[in-house]
Amino acid sequence: MLLFPGDVEVGSVAEGRAFSHWLQGLPIKGPRVITWGNMGRNAAELVPGATVIVDAIQEVNGWLELDEAESVAFWSRLLPPSSDVDIILTHGPPRGIADTARGVSRGDIGLLKAVQALEKPPLLWVCGHIHEQYGEHRVPHPRAPGGSILLINSAAYYVQKPEHAAKVQPRVVALPEVKVVAQGA
Repeated sequence: MLLFPGDVEVGSVAEGRAFSHWLQGLPIKGPRVITWGNMGRNAAELVPGATVIVDAIQEVNGWLELDEAESVAFWSRLLPPSSDVDIILTHGPPRGIADTARGVSRGDIGLLKAVQALEKPPLLWVCGHIHEQYGEHRVPHPRAPGGSILLINSAAYYVQKPEHAAKVQPRVVALPEVKVVAQGA
């Protein structure tokens, strides 16, 4: 399964087909699951061949995926403590974790509180948006094994810069063990 946390510009049918062709050409077994982020949010119908999630909980191949919203009220309604979510996919990060850009914390506090209140913590969280914070992070959670959830910020803008290229690479995560088993192209 491929999890893609957004920031792709798809504004036309031709761009949607090109992006979909690229997604389908990746050496991935299973579905391609994407969310839009702050680019192309209303273009979901333009990318055939992918499961596009926007402001919803959706099961994909037996895993539940979650997309982003903006308020504490939204997250507490969408993600009550009894929710059984395996993987969280959001465009943006939680407040205080992988969320600093130009010295400003840009994460969502409601999202962080809702996830930390879950009775059953998710196995994995994938986000993007804050390109400067790419890589692996840990989200404290009182009921998670080891006390935290693996969060991968897969924002890839900096792959274009030689000093960042080695670290800004896709990760392969084994579930349910929740460990990164490979990194790189």
